[in-house]
Amino acid sequence: MEKLRDEILEAEKARSDLLKWKLVLVAAIGTVGLGFGQSEVGHPIVLIGIPLVCAYVDLLCSHLTLRIHVIGNFMRSRTGEPSTSAENNFTQNLFRDYEIFAESNRKAFVFESWALLWSSLLLSAGVLAYGAYLFLSHNEDDATAWALIGAGALGLFLATLVHIVFHARRRTIRHG
Repeated sequence: MEKLRDEILEAEKARSDLLKWKLVLVAAIGTVGLGFGQSEVGHPIVLIGIPLVCAYVDLLCSHLTLRIHVIGNFMRSRTGEPSTSAENNFTQNLFRDYEIFAESNRKAFVFESWALLWSSLLLSAGVLAYGAYLFLSHNEDDATAWALIGAGALGLFLATLVHIVFHARRRTIRHG
């Protein structure tokens, strides 16, 4: 049981690291795309990477979260089979009781998933809006503007799809 608990902790650390990398990568892409770096020359086509990075990180974070749920579900299902020592029994029961408690209070952990979803939706909408701005203002060629509009729309679709599939899989794990 302790190895499973360690697996949960490692997955949580990895998920937190991915969220940090999402922020760093989006900031770097945005800096190059909008020309906020040393060169002061923006390359808007680079911005198409923002929705793709968001979707990729969301997918990986969702996978890690599902892994955590699977392990937690397994730990909750254990009936406290006797072990060779009283200390191991106590530890197993403690982990199982915590997982039962955590599952009954799962809504308390909603903020990270909100940050994951809404950051992707807002960033993708921003890329789409910037593409529309470029198209309407004719500051860039139409191909760049349409690429940004398409990437932003794709990002909105992928963020929504990852969210829907994640919740469907989570319900399957919980009930089944």
